[in-house]
Amino acid sequence: MSNTVNNGNISNVTQNSAVREGGLASINSVQMMFALMQMELSKEHKDNAKSLIENVKTNQAMSKKYAETIAKLNALKKEDFDCKLPTDMKQLEKDIETCQKASDNYDKMLKEIADGTLKPFKHGKDDCYKLPDALMKDLQSMANRVGKKRFENLTRGDDNIHMKYELEAGKKEVQSYMNLLKTLKETKELGFDTTSLTSGKVDDATLKRAVSSLQGLQEEFGTKNQTLMVQIQDMLGQYNANLQGANSAVQQSNNVLQSLAKGG
Repeated sequence: MSNTVNNGNISNVTQNSAVREGGLASINSVQMMFALMQMELSKEHKDNAKSLIENVKTNQAMSKKYAETIAKLNALKKEDFDCKLPTDMKQLEKDIETCQKASDNYDKMLKEIADGTLKPFKHGKDDCYKLPDALMKDLQSMANRVGKKRFENLTRGDDNIHMKYELEAGKKEVQSYMNLLKTLKETKELGFDTTSLTSGKVDDATLKRAVSSLQGLQEEFGTKNQTLMVQIQDMLGQYNANLQGANSAVQQSNNVLQSLAKGG
């Protein structure tokens, strides 16, 4: 049986030739084992680098969330806290839910008023509209606890009968309060104790402390990413080194096969 050489690769080497050149055949086997080992290592380093890159992305997303919450805190003023805010997360989330329902209902009513599908009724001399009884009950309960000063249009008349301008202003009141609560919730979830923000005695210094605290936590993600980037560069360097080692071993193995073929 003859040997066939094609582009530096041997497609068939006879068993007798391999036996005669046992030393070269043994070297070839070692080279191929080394190449496989290098390929496995390169894959491991590549997978590790991918995992670290995902960690970087996660940190970047968290850093962005901190930045967004910091911007919201910076937009607040001490006047926003001139009310009795919820002191526990359960009540805070319940108020957010109530405000969201109210906001959605206001949107629906104002849209129907605009397109003419919701008609006013006369209340005295005024054209008025009626909020749903169950929703108004929840809103009044919240307003009584938080403070009616924050909901002047919502609570005017202490009933659920409102003129159009009261609906528009009431919508702004519940949305403003809801945005405040959402910012407080995000601030707490990001690691700042919001007790000082719900005590009813908030001043500019308190807001600055909250912002400073979140900025410090945000910077930690930047530090983590710097460390991760160094690790990623190291992993990719090892990946490239292993890949080059595997290619070199394969080339040497091909050279051995060519020697075996010529010796046959």
